[in-house]
Amino acid sequence: MSIMSKFPYKRIISYGCSFTAGAEITDHDFIGITEEELVTCARRNGYTGSCELYEHFSVDEDTRRKILESNREKSWPNYIAQRYNIPLLNQAIPGSSLSHASYCILRDIHSNVVQPTDLILVGITSPNRWFQFTETGRPFFGVFNRGWNLLKHSPISKTYRLELERNWFNMYNTIYTHHKEILFLSNLSDKMNGQIKLCYALATPKEMFSRVASSYTSEQDLEFFDLCDKIIPNNNFLYAEKSMSDLTRSIDDTTAIDAIHMFGHPRVEYHKKFANILIEKLEEMYND
Repeated sequence: MSIMSKFPYKRIISYGCSFTAGAEITDHDFIGITEEELVTCARRNGYTGSCELYEHFSVDEDTRRKILESNREKSWPNYIAQRYNIPLLNQAIPGSSLSHASYCILRDIHSNVVQPTDLILVGITSPNRWFQFTETGRPFFGVFNRGWNLLKHSPISKTYRLELERNWFNMYNTIYTHHKEILFLSNLSDKMNGQIKLCYALATPKEMFSRVASSYTSEQDLEFFDLCDKIIPNNNFLYAEKSMSDLTRSIDDTTAIDAIHMFGHPRVEYHKKFANILIEKLEEMYND
């Protein structure tokens, strides 16, 4: 397959959560054991996240930063950048929300990090995330119903975090906010001549709805779902049919465990597979 001549970008900048940051891909390399040994350790001890594994193996903060950077270099945006022989700036952060990605994009546009020759790839995250600022303007974020383990060094109190989850976290707030962010990013891309492309890295809106819709069946709920469904635009997407999560589920149950790491993140071969699908879409978009 030849490199397309009309591809107009000189660099890729990516934003998103752990699915775009490549969580778990190279952790075992830095710890010095095999993937299988790492999975066995996590399951034997009932760990629910990489931070617990890092503590188990006494991984220091400097090594954790190196792991994050190494994972970013093996995630799906990297393979797209390699395909077109251009640099990649991967700004994805595990546990972050789509609102946080929007803020980071606006921040980088304002500070001239983003240039007109950059292709911006946004990995759509889960809606059960939150994003706020402190009174001093410091951005921070978290994942609902995950024990707040991502916020060990949070600038806010545990009491506030628990109250936020108790009083704000519900299907209406999360789904509406999430879909509104997708609409915002699509509209922003329109203003930037299609420079932003949205990618369903974690899950499509239909997948997200299916996870919560079974417990919301009133007429009001269904009307709300219809509203949110119509918020989603039809443009500025790459491969809108499925997510990378779908790729790991497209095999039979006996091998499904081989598609993911211990905390549900795809192994490197599925990052490559997802990247190849997006490359095909880009070539359709920019070829004659």
